[in-house]
Amino acid sequence: MTLLATDGFETYSNMNDMASRWSNRHADWGGQYGSAIVEMRPGRFAGQSVHMVNSGGGSFGSWGVTVTVDLPLPGDFPTIFVGVALNIPNLAHSGLAFLTMLDNQGTINLDMRVNSAPTAYLTRANGATVLCTSPRNLILGNWTYFEVAANFSSTAGWAELWQDGILQASYYGTGAGRGSANGNTIGGLPSIRTVRLGFSVGGSGGGAGPTDDALYDDFYVCSNQGTRNNNVLGDCRVSTLLPNGPSADATGQHTQFSLGGTTPSATNWQSVDEPTYNQDVDYVVDNVIGHQDTYAYVDLPTAASGILAVVAQHVARKDDAGMRQINALVRQGGIDGLSPTAANLSATYTATGLVMEVNPVTGLPWSPGDVNAAEFGFRVTG
Repeated sequence: MTLLATDGFETYSNMNDMASRWSNRHADWGGQYGSAIVEMRPGRFAGQSVHMVNSGGGSFGSWGVTVTVDLPLPGDFPTIFVGVALNIPNLAHSGLAFLTMLDNQGTINLDMRVNSAPTAYLTRANGATVLCTSPRNLILGNWTYFEVAANFSSTAGWAELWQDGILQASYYGTGAGRGSANGNTIGGLPSIRTVRLGFSVGGSGGGAGPTDDALYDDFYVCSNQGTRNNNVLGDCRVSTLLPNGPSADATGQHTQFSLGGTTPSATNWQSVDEPTYNQDVDYVVDNVIGHQDTYAYVDLPTAASGILAVVAQHVARKDDAGMRQINALVRQGGIDGLSPTAANLSATYTATGLVMEVNPVTGLPWSPGDVNAAEFGFRVTG
């Protein structure tokens, strides 16, 4: 698997809802005036984006604000590609890091910052060394699709900064490209475990001051460890689809889970159709290996063309000791296919994020027709 994670930020109503996927969420304000905010706003094309705000200024002494969320990756990756749509309406402080990559000790290896011009640039070791700077100015208040590609090494490191699908700046040490790179791109260990969105700012002074804010949408992370999605993907969109009907299987073999919750819904599909998961209000439940549920889903936006992957985003937990696993299930043309990896459930609701880079029913790349024709769900597999 090469694609590691995506997020369109459609399934959250506030920062606390992000706990199923994003760790170390901060909206921390250390001053006397103003506030730190992480909230949801309208997205780049539709749906939602996540909005992070430093609103106000300082106290009569030192102050600071941190508005960040961290995405932990499923391992340590020496080569990584991160894409995200970024819109900065207000930039009062030059040099803020809006995208950060950390090793498994929490040390910053690489970040993308924006100066007062405003232009984006990459730095190593929390701003210690500027690696490269884009020649293209941003327009405050407009969306730009950024991608950062990097190999983390002290002797063969390289880093690239892409904007709207075009390579704008690069660092290869004294080499001419990725293959001959001999640069240093690490501040800690030679790999990445966490990707951080958001920024921190500090200072001193008295009274209210200026504001910085940023909106993020259409986020992805991938590595180079596979045959698909193993490089920058270009400007892309994350479309979030929700159930809108029951399985068409009249035998009941794809509606095997039971209704549950403090206020159970009338049907299985209505138990899982909310964009923001509602804890134990309504859900489906089962403990029999092989039992499964699938549902009809809304279609993709009409503009969708190439499909890079489908990610099954279940929010699930187990309710007893012992191992419990689920796989994503695709039903198309009366045939079932399972995701290549399973989710190991814990006692806490956690988003699974099961990636399917090819259609498990056909073994071929996804098409919009495949997605629109399929039912999606899950099967108890362990």
